[in-house]
Parts: sequence; C-alpha cells; structure tokens
Amino acid sequence: MKQSKQRHIQQHPYAEQIVQILLLLFLIGELILFLTIFHQINGASKVINYAGIVRGCSQRVVKREMAGENSDDLIRYLDEILDGLENGGSQYHLIQLKDKDFQNKLQEQTVQWNDIKAEIETLRTTDTEEIRASLLQQSEDYYTLCDTSVTLAQNYSQSLVKTLNYHEIFIVMDLAILSIITLHRYWLAAMTSRRNSVMEKQMYDDSLTGAKNRKYYEARIKNSHVIHDSSIVYIDLDHLKYINDNFGHDAGDAYLKKAVNHLKNAFRTSDIIIRMGGDEFLVILLGCHEKAAEIIMDKALSSFRQTNDTKYPCSFSYGISYIGDGSTKTIAQAIAEADEKMYAYKKDHQIIRGE
Repeated sequence: MKQSKQRHIQQHPYAEQIVQILLLLFLIGELILFLTIFHQINGASKVINYAGIVRGCSQRVVKREMAGENSDDLIRYLDEILDGLENGGSQYHLIQLKDKDFQNKLQEQTVQWNDIKAEIETLRTTDTEEIRASLLQQSEDYYTLCDTSVTLAQNYSQSLVKTLNYHEIFIVMDLAILSIITLHRYWLAAMTSRRNSVMEKQMYDDSLTGAKNRKYYEARIKNSHVIHDSSIVYIDLDHLKYINDNFGHDAGDAYLKKAVNHLKNAFRTSDIIIRMGGDEFLVILLGCHEKAAEIIMDKALSSFRQTNDTKYPCSFSYGISYIGDGSTKTIAQAIAEADEKMYAYKKDHQIIRGE
C-alpha cells in the first residue's frame, strides 16, 4: 500500500501543488466574498437603524403638527433618509438593500409619506376633526408599513449572517485541507531531504574512515572557483605499508580510521577532510591563513605522534598551499604545490613515501 502511494506520488509529482494552488485561489475568493458580505451586513444594520428612525420620527412629525408645531425640519430629515434608503448613498452613507420585497415596501412607504405630507399641508390650512382623524389614521397605517419594512430589512440581514456562516465553514475547511496538504508536503520534503542526505553520504563518504571520498572531490571541489582565503593541506599517512605487511590489513584499516578521527578532532567541523586514495588525504581549512594552518598541523601531528595505544608509530607527512583572496591559483595547482611540500617534508624527515 505504501509503495503504491509512493508510486502514485511519483507519477503525479505536482498534484498536491496544483491542489494547493487551487485551494489558495478558492480561499482568496472566499475571503473576498466574506469581506463583501460582512460589509453588506454592516450596511444592512445601518439601514435597519434608519428605517426604525423613519418609523418613530414620522409619528413625532404627526404629533407635532397636530399640536400646532411646524415640523418642516423633521420632514426634510425624513425625506433625506427615505431617499438614501431607496437609492443608496446620501449624507448618511446608506446602502441600497438588494432585496426586492424591501424595495417594494419602501416604495409604498414613499407614496404614503407623500400622502401624509399632503394631509399635513391640508391640516395647516384647514384644521378640522375630519382632517385630524384622517391624518391620525394615515399615521397608524404608515407606522405598520414602516414596521414591516424594518422586519424585511432584519430578515435580509439575518440571511446575510447565515450566508456568512456558510462561508466561514468553507474557509475553515479550506484552511484545514491546506494545512494537511502543507504538512504533508513538508513531510515529503523532509523525507526527500533525508533520503538525499543518506544517498549523498553513501555516494560521497569513504566507507572505511568516514572522510569524504574521491568522488566528492571530483564533484564538489575539483572545479570549484569559490574557495579563497583558505589553506589546502595534502597529507600522506606514514608507515601504512609497514603496518599492513607486519600487523595485517585490519590493523592498517584501524590505523586509517584512527588518523581520520584524530584529524577530525584537530580541525573545525567546517573544515573538509577527503581521502584521495590509499593513505593520502586532502584537507581544506576554510578561512584559514597559511601561518595558522601550520600551527594547527604541527599541533595535530605532535599529538598524533604521542598516541601510545598501538604497537607501531603513528605519524603523517603534510604540505600546505594557501589560496589568498583574489588569487588566481586553482585547486589543482594548490594541491600540486601542497603535494610537493609534503614530499619535501618526507625527504627532510627521511620518510619513504608509500612506506
């Protein structure tokens, strides 16, 4: 089952990425809709508020007029609100509700409000009980009509809230799926990185000593043009042939491991140790001047010679070549120079190369 899933992923390497992109686009669309609906709900709340003001203020106008008080200021105020409710905008920044029933009821309100205003004008010129009774009845009918309009606006707002809740669910589901896919992709990336690391270790690490191998040098170092302000050290392990001939190849292998472990302890973790073949090693001391490299190598050699847990002497010969900033010296040239110095070191100390 696991192998089948892995094959499926290999056959469709971009499937999750495509799904992730589609989910992101869907999420963006949902967020835009969410914000739009949220804005409409705020606008609907304002419409409900001002529709309620019309309902109450219209009753106040009628009461004032019947008490003989002029209410032209309130009438103008209500005219502005009704215009804003019907057409949107106005100084009160009202929105036009996209609800057919509310708009129809609002048109009825406007017609009745105009009738009330006409009746008020009649009352101002002819104040009779019949006119007062008619105006009072119109006021009651208008209040009922306004109440219906407010209810319709509230219902529209509730429908928007319900729609908003659905979109919240969609957004949460989208985010949950995106999170699962993202975590899965991170897991796949981590597994791929780990697998590549293991493969690279198998490919570029010397199986005996744990140092980098010749393949690593060929792939990563040989043609590198970025190594500068670094010391190149070429090392030849002394006495390996003697140990192999007199103590056996297992002892020779142990000697090689011992030497590499000793060098690792002597250098920084950023420095590179490469087994070029047999008993020859290349060390790259990054960011290390030649004088400092000489001190490091002398100290490493001295401590290696002082080890006394073997029946044979422990030592190595080395040569150093420095690649400075702005130097045109290539890696190959630095290695050749370090190799010559190492050979001269052996000659000076009467050590036969290869012994």
